[in-house]
Order: sequence, then C-alpha cells, then structure tokens
Amino acid sequence: MKEKSPIGIVWFKRDLRLSDHKPLKEAIVSGLPLLLLRLHEPEIEQHSPDFDIRHWRFVRQSITDLNLRLKQFPYSGEATERITLHPQIHGFHRNAEEAFDLLYNEFDIRGVWSYEETGTNITYQRDIRMGKWFRQRGIAWHEFQTNGVQRAIKDREGWTKAWYAFQSAAMDEPELGRLKTIKLPDELTRKLKGDVLADAFYENPVQFQLGGVTEAEKTLRSFIKTRAASYNKHISKPLESRESCSRLSPFLTWGNLSIRQVYQAAREGKEEFGNKKGLNSMMSRLRWHCHFIQKFETEPRIEFENTNRGFDDIRTETDHELVELWKTGQTGFPLVDACMRCVTETGYLNFRMRSMLASFLTHHLWQPWRVGAPWLAKQFLDFEPGIHYTQFQMQAGTQGI
Repeated sequence: MKEKSPIGIVWFKRDLRLSDHKPLKEAIVSGLPLLLLRLHEPEIEQHSPDFDIRHWRFVRQSITDLNLRLKQFPYSGEATERITLHPQIHGFHRNAEEAFDLLYNEFDIRGVWSYEETGTNITYQRDIRMGKWFRQRGIAWHEFQTNGVQRAIKDREGWTKAWYAFQSAAMDEPELGRLKTIKLPDELTRKLKGDVLADAFYENPVQFQLGGVTEAEKTLRSFIKTRAASYNKHISKPLESRESCSRLSPFLTWGNLSIRQVYQAAREGKEEFGNKKGLNSMMSRLRWHCHFIQKFETEPRIEFENTNRGFDDIRTETDHELVELWKTGQTGFPLVDACMRCVTETGYLNFRMRSMLASFLTHHLWQPWRVGAPWLAKQFLDFEPGIHYTQFQMQAGTQGI
C-alpha cells in the first residue's frame, strides 16, 4: 500500500475571493501542500427549489477570474511530482461526501479550512454530515466566522458592537506568495469531475452581471466615486435604481467581496470622494444584511415555517393558476408583470419592487408565501437565503410585526 502524501484542503463555498480570506490565510500558514476546492454539488442542483443555472454560472465565472489572478502567484519553491508551480482552484461536479471520499483514498488529509455557511436546509444538513465524516477520520475542520454572522449565540446582546468591531478590524490577507498547491493525478481528476454540465453553465448572457472579483472591484469603485450620489434619491425607483444602487449584492452573496472590504472601502471613500449621505445609507444596509442572516442562522426553520405560528391557519390553499400567472408576469397588473419579467430576464430588481412582488402574491392573490419564495430565489442572482426568507415573510405579514 503506497504512502499517502499529507495535504490540506481549502473548501471554498460562498467566499470566492483571495483577499480578506481567513481560511486561505490560515491554511497557507499551516505549511501543508494545499488543494483549493469548490464543489458544484448535484444534490443542491437537482433537489433544491431555490437555485438556478444563473447562480452556478456566476460561481463558474468567479472561479475563472480567481484562477487568472492566481497565475500572478507562482510557487517560489521547488516543484515536485506532487507540487505544482501554478496554483488554481479546482471546480468539480461532485457531492461533498463523494469528493472527500475520493481525496481521502489518495491523500493524507491533515486539515480542511472553510468559512461557516448560513445556507438553506440542504447545505445545513450537508455540513452536519461532513462534520461527522471529518471527525470519524480524525480530520480537523477549521471553520471561520462569515462576515458579521455569529454561530451558536444565545442572544443578540452586544451583537451590533461586535459587528462594527469585526468590520473595522484588519483584513485577513493570505500570503499568496507562500501558497503551495498539489498536483492531482489524472485519474483522480477524471473521477472528481463528475457528470458533464449543461451547455448553459458555460454561457455568459450579457443581461446578467458577470461574476468575479474583477467585476466586483470595478462595481465597488464606480459606486463609491460617482453612483452613490444618487443612491438615496433613486433607491425606490425600479429603473433608476439599476444604476444608482450599489449593485454589489451578487458579489457579496457569492463572496467576491467581504462585507468588511466594502465597509472599509466606503468609509475611506467618504473622505476621498464625498457622497457621504449615499455611502452612509449603504453602509447601514451592510449591517442589516448581516442582521437578517443572523436571524436565519439562529432560527433556520423560517425557510419552511411561519416565523409567527399564529398565522399557520391562514392562506393554506394554493390556486396554482394564479401562482403561474404571477410567476410568468401575466397577472394583468402592468408594474407587477414588468417587474417579474425583468427579474426573470436579468436576475436583478430593486428592493421595493421585490417587496411588491411578494406582497402582491400573498395579499392581493392571497397565496401562501411558500409557493412564491423559492421561485423568486431562483430568479435573484444575489439569492441570499437568510435575507430572502426573512424578507419574504416580512412582506407576507407572517412575522407578526
């Protein structure tokens, strides 16, 4: 039996960047040869009602962009049969257990580094299974706090103060010049690749925002320098908001930027470029972004259940014909239909119009929020479960507020 080479694995999830990345930073510090891994998981693709090919395209675009950036950091040590000079993030079409089983059979996995993920129930259950899988094999799984969201807290006392402290702290910058990555054997690579993905996965439709750190940084700069000036004035307008809103949400959802990067860039931008009112408003929404995800982290049942159970006995029946008219933008209400067709076509809609679609379904059409929330999640390029499900219930009136 051949001796297994010791390695570490950086498991990328919704953190597709190289800067302000604590798992990558700590993995490099370990000194282990590393595998940089991002999984496109068939169980999520096939069994989750809230994800769409537009999301997987964004992830693929993000990885492509990161791998171009990694070419700037070739390994400075000696290449061997197991060590490559050219680091890259490997994207495989495999479920987590399958992928790690294959890697465990080939390598001595000394540690796995990743961020905590506040996702849907399907990713939550996967993480529970993977935690058990790692423990059974004596593999240390190092998970780190994502943005300002805290795991396993008993209450929210001091949460806001801790959030501001986290966003104001120094960035977790990996020493990419020390990054040492492994070569995967050809046969193992073939097994890990999994089934061929649909052609649509490789397309880049121009009506959607393009994923990746390059686009994220460009969008952030343009907002701070100029577009923030119209932020408060046009935030509620369905057309003007497409330009005056930050348009950073998909980059935050998929981790091309951290909340801390945006917060600190906006804070510095106020001094350099002005636009203080617009930037202050956007910065306050960064905290609300984490506030809603924290709520979901603490009470994940709201993906499926009314936040306030006192509403369990109303809107219990579904009129599938009405729901279909709502989904396809054919209700006969021009603004409602225009907004639905717009978000289906482009993946973006401003907050006020998102709220209108949810409230129209649940109040005017009197349909259960559960029949609409997954559909809109599929349309939003920036689908963030913690924000989406808490907000949808807020518009449906099932939070009891």
